[in-house]
Amino acid sequence: MPDQHLLPIALPRGRRGNLGYLTVFFAPRLKEPNPAPQQLANYPLWRNWPTTLASLNVRARLTSQSGQVGWTEPTLSSVQPDPGRWLATFPANMPVKPHRFVDWSNPGIRTVATSDFNEAVLDLYTSIAAANPQQPPPGSKLLDNPNAAVLSGEPLAAAMSYVEPMAANGAARLEEPRDPQWDFHDYISLLGAHPELLRYLGLAVDYTIRIDKPVSIGIRTGFENQYAGAGAREVMLETQTTPDFFALPNPDPGYQEQTDGFLSLHAQDAFLSILDTYTSATRLAGLDERVADGEGWLPALSTRALTLVRPDLRKAFANRTTRQMAIEEAVQDQLYQGSGEPVVLYAEDVSIGQRIDVLHLDEDTNVWRSLFERETDDAGYQFVAKPALNVQPCPDEGWTQTLLVTEH
Repeated sequence: MPDQHLLPIALPRGRRGNLGYLTVFFAPRLKEPNPAPQQLANYPLWRNWPTTLASLNVRARLTSQSGQVGWTEPTLSSVQPDPGRWLATFPANMPVKPHRFVDWSNPGIRTVATSDFNEAVLDLYTSIAAANPQQPPPGSKLLDNPNAAVLSGEPLAAAMSYVEPMAANGAARLEEPRDPQWDFHDYISLLGAHPELLRYLGLAVDYTIRIDKPVSIGIRTGFENQYAGAGAREVMLETQTTPDFFALPNPDPGYQEQTDGFLSLHAQDAFLSILDTYTSATRLAGLDERVADGEGWLPALSTRALTLVRPDLRKAFANRTTRQMAIEEAVQDQLYQGSGEPVVLYAEDVSIGQRIDVLHLDEDTNVWRSLFERETDDAGYQFVAKPALNVQPCPDEGWTQTLLVTEH
C-alpha cells in the first residue's frame, strides 16, 4: 500500500492582543514501494484533498516558555477549500513520482566570485579615471596600476570560466533541453507562487487562534489515526515563535539569516551592482596583452538590472542545505525510528523568498512602494476542465530569491 504522508507546517503571522494570526501549509509526500510513477488515483486521501481536510480535526499545539503544552482549535479565516477546484486542477490520472528527498548538503558546486570580480573591475575603472581625467594613460602605465591585477588574476579567470558554454563529458555540448515531466509534487511546488490559489485548494489555510505567550506552535490533524489503514502518516512539526507571534530566527549563527523578519545583509558586506558579469568578462579578456604596447583604453562596460550581490552566499547555501538535511533526518527518525520528538523549525526553514520595497522620497511624504505587488490579468485563474470555477484573484505580493551563480 502506498504511503500518504502529511506535513502540516505552521507559519505564525503576528498577533493583535491575544488573537494570533496563523497560516498552515499542508504539504503532501506520496510514496510507493514500487519506484515506477503512479497516478493520483492510487492515493485516495489526496485524490480530493479539501474533502479529506474537512474530515480532520485541526488543532494547534502551543508550548509556553515553562514547557507547558496547551491545545486550541483555530478558527478558519480564509476561503473554504473547494473540492471542485481541486478536482479540476488535479485529475485522477495525474502522474505521481514517489517523493524522494534530494540531499544538496555536499553538491560539489564551485561558485564564481561575482562580488570579487565586480569590485575589482569597478576599482580598476575608477582608479584609472581618477588618475587620468583628460585622456587614457599609456598601456604600460595602466598595467602598472595595482588594480589592473584583475586583468590577469583569479577573478577574471573565474568569470571567463563561468561564461564559457558548458559541455557534457568535457566535449560535446549538452543535449537539447527536453520538455519537463511534471508530477503531482512538482505542481504543488509551482503553486507556491500563487497564494490565493493555494487557499482555494486547501494547501494553505489561514486561521486565527487565541494565544498567550507561546514559544512554539505545531499543528495536529488526527490524519494518521483517522486513516491508519490507508498508509497515512502525519509528521509532527513545531515552529518556534517570537513574543510578537512570528517565526523565530534560528539562534545558531551558522543558520541565522533573518533579523526581525528581514534578511540580514549588513554583516555580510552585501552590495548593489549594475555590472553585467558576462559582457564585462568577455570584453576584458586578453586586454592586458592588447594594451601593452599602445594606449590604455578600457572598453565600455555593459550594465543590467540592479543586482544584490551577497559575498557570503556560497557559505549561506552550504549552511542552508546542511540544515535542510538535518530537518529531513529528523523527519525520517520520526517516521521510521519511532522518535516521539517533534521536528523543530525556525524562520529560515519556512521562508521561500523575500519581498523588496523601496522608499520613494517625496517633498511632502515618504512612501514605501513594493517591487513585487502584482495583479492577474482579466483571465484570472482558469480551470479548463470546468470554466464555471474560474476566479479572478486579488492583487498580492510576489517575491524574489537570492540565487547562487555557479560555474562548471
